[in-house]
Amino acid sequence: MDNCLRVPDAKGIYAAGDCIHLKIGGRWASKMAEEAMFQRETIAENIWRDLKGLDPKPHKIRFSTDNPKCLVSLGGGVAVIVVRAEDLICGETPVLA
Repeated sequence: MDNCLRVPDAKGIYAAGDCIHLKIGGRWASKMAEEAMFQRETIAENIWRDLKGLDPKPHKIRFSTDNPKCLVSLGGGVAVIVVRAEDLICGETPVLA
């Protein structure tokens, strides 16, 4: 995987999300839906750029393992969220109507 999310030795093939291990500038991308959504935007842009004969743009990691984020449901309407390694928030989960 290069920094433009292209699969090596596979012209025109890109990959994102859980199927890749992405390291750019010494930072590892988290295996999170939010990061994968930004990766899909980079891929869409780079496919368009490829069709126009333009150079691809590198992906910018927005959710890295440097600052982990996790939401864990504990059941009974209670959850724990970790936004950074040093932060822990516990409380009731919001209910969406």
